[in-house]
Amino acid sequence: MPTDLLVDYDAHLESGRVWEVEVEVPTDFEVIHIKTHVISPNRDLAQYIVASIYPNYESISISDEALST
Repeated sequence: MPTDLLVDYDAHLESGRVWEVEVEVPTDFEVIHIKTHVISPNRDLAQYIVASIYPNYESISISDEALST
């Protein structure tokens, strides 16, 4: 089945929809620091996505501006 639309990472980056999020997740032995890129139309949704993926997070840090090229 052919694809109707293909949007790659660079297109999201150019459109201001890529957010860099840092999250701290506790384990049995230590706290793991994770840095990830989330594709989202806004900062709040990016934060919600990360909180949903890591529900036992200790802290989430996200900048006020999306990544840019």
